Amino acid sequence: MKKRKRKEVEEGEINQESESRGSSKKAKIGVDPLKKFLSLVELVTVLQSQSDSGSGMGQSPGHKLVGAILRDHMRPLYSALMTSCPMRLVGACLRLLTAMVMQGHTAARDVQQTFNFAYKPLLVFPNRTNRIKGTSDSVRTCFVKFALSFLIAGDNDVIRNILQLKIPVVSVQTAPRGSSGMVHLFLSTLREKVLRNSRVSKRAKSALFNHYALKQLSCLLSLTGPGGETMGAGGPGKRERRGEELEMVSEGSGEVVVISLRDYVLEVLTELCTSFQLGVCYRTKTDSLLAGRTNNSAILQLLLSFTGSLCEPGVQSLVSEAIATCPDLLTPYLGAVGVSFEPRPNSKWIDNVDFLNRLVCGLPPVPETLGIIGGCGHEVPTSLVPAAVSLTVPAAISRSFLNQGIQILATHVSGVLDLEPSPLVRLKTLDLIRGILKRAVATAASLSALGPSIPPGLGSGTGATCGEMSPSASIGPTVTTTYSDSVLKLLPELKTLVNLRQTLCQGMACGVSAASSLEQAKASDSFSPQHRLDNAGLLEDPSGLLTGCLEVMRGYQTLSPSQFLQADFNPVRLLPSLAHLATDRATPVPPSVLTATLRLLEEIPSDLFKWQQQKSGVLSSLLWLVVCDGRDIHDVALRLTLKLLLSVECFSQLEVELGLVLTAARRFTDLCLPER
Repeated sequence: MKKRKRKEVEEGEINQESESRGSSKKAKIGVDPLKKFLSLVELVTVLQSQSDSGSGMGQSPGHKLVGAILRDHMRPLYSALMTSCPMRLVGACLRLLTAMVMQGHTAARDVQQTFNFAYKPLLVFPNRTNRIKGTSDSVRTCFVKFALSFLIAGDNDVIRNILQLKIPVVSVQTAPRGSSGMVHLFLSTLREKVLRNSRVSKRAKSALFNHYALKQLSCLLSLTGPGGETMGAGGPGKRERRGEELEMVSEGSGEVVVISLRDYVLEVLTELCTSFQLGVCYRTKTDSLLAGRTNNSAILQLLLSFTGSLCEPGVQSLVSEAIATCPDLLTPYLGAVGVSFEPRPNSKWIDNVDFLNRLVCGLPPVPETLGIIGGCGHEVPTSLVPAAVSLTVPAAISRSFLNQGIQILATHVSGVLDLEPSPLVRLKTLDLIRGILKRAVATAASLSALGPSIPPGLGSGTGATCGEMSPSASIGPTVTTTYSDSVLKLLPELKTLVNLRQTLCQGMACGVSAASSLEQAKASDSFSPQHRLDNAGLLEDPSGLLTGCLEVMRGYQTLSPSQFLQADFNPVRLLPSLAHLATDRATPVPPSVLTATLRLLEEIPSDLFKWQQQKSGVLSSLLWLVVCDGRDIHDVALRLTLKLLLSVECFSQLEVELGLVLTAARRFTDLCLPER
């Protein structure tokens, strides 16, 4: 009995000693602090749910508890945020800090002023992506919520201080890896609390959304896919839908609308890149244009990250709107995007040139970009001509490329060059030239309205006024002439377009669109199905191509009125003969071609026609179009006929009488020949 009692006493002492060792070991690994912090998180969460969110003064029931934690429990909190601590403990601490900040802007200010944001373990937590056991969040998600809580609950002072600490930058870099709900929380918070907050300086916004942060945001588009889809675990062939649609309140009507996550990301990026007041874009400087640099390097890096998805409509809209807002992006973007604009008879080149044409047509007016709008004191120095030309004809376009686009040959399936040109490539090239000329004509008109040019060194910066300009300011060619000549040097010669027009007219007269050519166009594997149909349609009916050529020639004449004189071409030859108009019913001239021809002739000075010495019967053709032709070109033909007749000395004072005679003859023909 004594031995048994002694053994029981010894075993009890051993068990008591082992229990004391175990409890001390558990205390060392932090089980008690974990329970303590978990209870604090639960308490603060309950108090937060009971607090009045509309108080705005930080006097919620949990504010006193926040003060007590900041005063008495910061040391154990820092010790629990060590990288060696369990993830449950780290997550609980971050949730505790988030709940403390969410008690109101006063509590947010207290936490912001007390917490040590230079604590090194904070930089490691965004890389911990494993899910915490028993929760749906990871340490990274908890940290992002902690960083965003200052923007949600803090006032403008807290937001500005947090942005200076650069804590949300880590959130920008890590948020694209989170779930769709986390991404939406991140984007909506930054959009409402930072982007649309007029109290946040543009410098702070630019520091937050730097080039790396914008590039990370662009990754959201590749994660969500065109329809809000995300890549599933099965690879590219299998997709899963995750957070595809978001319910949001419309700003205009206040109604709840459904928007995809991808569209929401595009909206935020567009607001960042296209708003001078809210975004991070800066206005174009003339010095940057002259040097080929950009004042928006972060946006440039963002646009260059879209190379793989450039064909998507949403991305194209974002790129075109950003370049239209910041024209100094055009030259460096086209130089670094890695897209070749050398004409090729394939669908890829057609898509590229369509996008380039969209960029050119979407740019703001050149005088507005250069800041030379106005009257007296805003004359244009000739040193700005290169910048104006670069905003009209992008550096990626050259005369050789455009000539090649007009003269390029189509390719057979076998790879042998055909004798027939590729009409679709020609049409896209003409569309690009037409867009450039339209922009150049508008710029030249604005420059000519601003007055004479100023030699370099005599600009508005020297203090010169309209009355103080020296006579030498107008010596030599005007700035408008210099600009027009510089633009035309980058475009094909007018003779090339005249030859193209002659070739197209001969093809229409001879019926070049044979069945073999159509079959070759339809069978070409270098075009997409839609482009094959367009190419075949142009081969069958080249009137659209001929109309485009005439409109481009009209742009040449409008930009430089002496073009036809320099080309040694009589414009009278452009008008069809009376025999062709009146008797040739087999191959009639299409109305669109006739209208484009008459509008081109209307732009040419009457002294260049020499129609009185010609035997081609130009006046007879015009009178036929005015009186006898039944197509809707009467007004243009009437104006051109009056223009030619008034150039004769004996008719120069009879404009009203000639107009009445031609109008009466037209009405008489309508009554006598109503069936035509």
